[in-house]
Amino acid sequence: MTEYILTATRFDQVLERDEKGRVTKLVRRRRGDTVTGLDEVEVARLLRAGAIVDAEQVRPAPVPPVDDDQVDTAGAGDGEPGGAGEPAPVPVAVPRPKQAADKDDWIAYAVSRGMDEAEARSMTKPQLLAALAE
Repeated sequence: MTEYILTATRFDQVLERDEKGRVTKLVRRRRGDTVTGLDEVEVARLLRAGAIVDAEQVRPAPVPPVDDDQVDTAGAGDGEPGGAGEPAPVPVAVPRPKQAADKDDWIAYAVSRGMDEAEARSMTKPQLLAALAE
């Protein structure tokens, strides 16, 4: 079963309905919750809205064990991220901001979608909105 991480503020997941279509079982989800058991139509709708992301995109990949005899420690301890023995940072899923959000929120969203930060900062907010239109 595919797992998704909720990026929306809240999602009421309907689990059961009675014969008249009234909700009989409901689970309230909050941002960051793992959501499973969604049908294909619901997944497509929530992905288009930016309300969920695939959990595999968010979770860090397992780090293989390192043999201490083969580690190059020449660059270790220099304070630079990604140095010897330090894993590369994992991209974080940023939910799509509201249109009225600050430009910095839109820059963070653009970077999480793969845009270069310098390029995003050089754009105006309307240009960012246009570039990120889905």
